[in-house]
Amino acid sequence: MPAKLAYYLHRLKELPAQEIARVAVRKANHLVANRHKQAHDLLRGTFALEHTPAFTGLQTLLTASKPPRMDEALHRLCRKFAGHSFNLLGSGWIEQRYGMRCRGRDGNTYTMGADVVADATGDWLAAYVPASMLAESRRRWRLIKGGYTPIDWQLDFISGYRWSSKLPSSAITFGNKPGADVKVPWELARMQHLPLMALSHLDSPDVGLVHAIRNQIIDFAATNPPRFGVNWVCTMDVAIRAANIALAATLIEKSGHEWDAPFRTLLGTVLYEHARHTATHYEWHHTLRGNHYLADVCGQLFTLCALERTPQTDAWFALAVQEFVGELPLQFLPDGANFEASSAYHRLSSEMAAYATALLTGLSSERKQALQSYDWTKAKGNPPLAPAPQSADLDNELLERLEKTAEFSLHMTRPDGVLWQVGDNDSGRFFNVQPAVHADTLIEDGLDHHHLWGAIGSLFGREDLRSAAGSFKTDGWLVEALSAGICLLSYRRPGAAVAAHVCTIGQDFEFDLWKARVAELPDRQKLSQSFKIDEKVGNLNLYAYPDFGAYIWRGKETFIGLRAGPNGQAGNGGHAHNDHLALELMTKTGPVFQDPGTFIYTALPEVRNRYRSVRVHHAPKAGTAEPCPFEYGTFRLPDRALAGCMYFGTRGFVGTHQGYGQPIYRMVELSGKDLTVTDFVLENDGITPTDPTPEPIAYSPGYGIREKA
Repeated sequence: MPAKLAYYLHRLKELPAQEIARVAVRKANHLVANRHKQAHDLLRGTFALEHTPAFTGLQTLLTASKPPRMDEALHRLCRKFAGHSFNLLGSGWIEQRYGMRCRGRDGNTYTMGADVVADATGDWLAAYVPASMLAESRRRWRLIKGGYTPIDWQLDFISGYRWSSKLPSSAITFGNKPGADVKVPWELARMQHLPLMALSHLDSPDVGLVHAIRNQIIDFAATNPPRFGVNWVCTMDVAIRAANIALAATLIEKSGHEWDAPFRTLLGTVLYEHARHTATHYEWHHTLRGNHYLADVCGQLFTLCALERTPQTDAWFALAVQEFVGELPLQFLPDGANFEASSAYHRLSSEMAAYATALLTGLSSERKQALQSYDWTKAKGNPPLAPAPQSADLDNELLERLEKTAEFSLHMTRPDGVLWQVGDNDSGRFFNVQPAVHADTLIEDGLDHHHLWGAIGSLFGREDLRSAAGSFKTDGWLVEALSAGICLLSYRRPGAAVAAHVCTIGQDFEFDLWKARVAELPDRQKLSQSFKIDEKVGNLNLYAYPDFGAYIWRGKETFIGLRAGPNGQAGNGGHAHNDHLALELMTKTGPVFQDPGTFIYTALPEVRNRYRSVRVHHAPKAGTAEPCPFEYGTFRLPDRALAGCMYFGTRGFVGTHQGYGQPIYRMVELSGKDLTVTDFVLENDGITPTDPTPEPIAYSPGYGIREKA
């Protein structure tokens, strides 16, 4: 059964008859309105042909100091980007173009693209752009300089499946073709490679990179009319793309290069088209919002700060500020972790929050004035904009949560520099200005979070975080540049421990009581495994994140992590896995048990569920049962496990969940260099714990990537 159909069927079961009728009417009305809008767009076009605000750039960057020097490997990486060679989501290095032949994904290969001879006048665009927009598309294309081979922005260049740029975005479907992954064209069209290319030019002037940035922006603007094709389907990608275009274009101007007048005008138009789309397509819901909505808002802030003020952009900016300030307490928990039950999505959301906070901290007095007086009626739809004034200030509680995001990321990183992957990992980023690439292959280590520690460290003046970031200094520079050098007050007092280090659950005598109780249980109700670690437990640092549900012991060579928390997203569990009470264990010889990652989403739903399954995690098991059912679709995992921790301290850990219909428990005892894991039940007439050893599966360090099992 298709994932979306399964989701809707289950949702219908949960609703009363009257509500089902209301939903049906609402859906029907939406369908009719959508069809009318599609017909209008096809007839009238969607390009912004009216006078649009001028591109002004991100002003604080222009007066900031020069960024840190760039490694030679990153310069080589940028030259690859300039030649349209990309390695995204497990593709390997591929030169992207129309008509390319793709290797396929898990035996699914499509041949859908045709070779293109891109003439300078843009006549070739007639096959790819609706007739009503062809004239403007050709006009934009004629701004291209030099010999240029266009990028096929609609192509999943792994499977070969291609979406159509002539089709309204609201009519685009995905997840219904085996092996075809919509995330591949989305990832490329985020244009996150452009700021890195601009930084490369800023570090070592290369006019070829400037021309490549200019031509790629024009290419996209000419071949992707707003609301058409795959790259306007998801507002998150629209907003991230606009922010990266704004950042890259500003960095080039910082180098002393002046954009030619026609291109500078186009920059303003393109950013306005993106801001208009975001403002009218926010991924807002009155009860369930996640990283998509946060990206919409943060991307919009950057886009609008790079445009001149008008009554319309002032209203959109005020709305973005309002929603950013209001969204942070939902998206980030009191312990600093993100609310989506994913350590990888935590990085993405923390980046967005940090950069946006820096941007708002460094706002000019003129831009602040926009928040004091604006026409709130110019921001239509949901969410509603409140009348003026608005404040861009974050209170101390929110700033503390933001500061703790870096601590969470740091403590979730094992001694080998690899992130403990809890929940989904789609390798998503907001800005990627200093990727952790291997010098020989130029392949990025997506589980490296050093850059985030540097960014938060610079925002709050935390020398310990900046030190942990090591040579990753560019994100910190960017934060300082955006904030105009203003450093926010840290919650942590000099010499004090971080909050997670002083957090324990329960008392030692309670652990002793649990241990005695387990000892009295019959063998059928418990199952134990023992392991050796390399450091005495007394030498390990303890860190607890009870709101997220992560309990950690870290040493120089040892990492022990237990997962006992909610499925996230206020119970929706869209990025959660069945990892309740799962153990992550690393010793000096390497990982003993590690979360296998995510690998894939809608392109291969069965494979996605395999990676979400309890069977591939070192977690309490009861035969073949799953703690939470997969039947609700690929992005919903309702939390029936209700996992929690009852003890966490120097003696070990005790936690429980109810996902198998009755409570099952896990006790971890630490003594000297011994670690003993015992899964048990207290009832003698129900489930029986079975071997928790994970089934073999290929480790996935990033989206679309699998190592040998």
